[in-house]
Amino acid sequence: MISYLSGSILAVNDKTITLNVHDVGYEIRVVDPHHSLYKEGNRAALFTYLHVREDVLELYGFAQKQEREIFLHLLRVSGIGPKMALSILERASAEEIVKAVARQDVTFLTIKGVGKKTAEKIIHELKEKIGLPETMTPTNYSDVADALRSLGYTSAQIAHALSNLPKGVTSPEDQVRVALKLLNSIS
Repeated sequence: MISYLSGSILAVNDKTITLNVHDVGYEIRVVDPHHSLYKEGNRAALFTYLHVREDVLELYGFAQKQEREIFLHLLRVSGIGPKMALSILERASAEEIVKAVARQDVTFLTIKGVGKKTAEKIIHELKEKIGLPETMTPTNYSDVADALRSLGYTSAQIAHALSNLPKGVTSPEDQVRVALKLLNSIS
């Protein structure tokens, strides 16, 4: 299993990036290939999942470990494959998915390709599983995430900024200010 790759980005395509790792190019499906993290020439470090079928090997990459954890939980739900799981993560951050499952928000999880019954199944099957690891539910960041979302930042950008907030920054106002500095530094 290939669970982590680090290297420089050779190419950014519609749904994938090509990552050069010691002169081997890995094509990796990512949540948002046009995110500012994925610019040609930049270095990237991704937590990965290798999907194996009889006719295809596909790598899926995630900037954050908790994104990969949610992705793996989603794959365990009957009827959800890797492309659908990635579509769900394109719709919302790992934190937002955890919150939607916790509040049993079927509407939030209903997207193109995921109907009401599938969303109900996701909630039913993940309710206990995703509530266990504390690392998947960052506390005190929901207001910060909402503020950044209202400013037009994507879920991937928000997740990146929140995961890099220093522990000593505790007030929501300071967290937003520091998150904005982090986001502006990678633009």
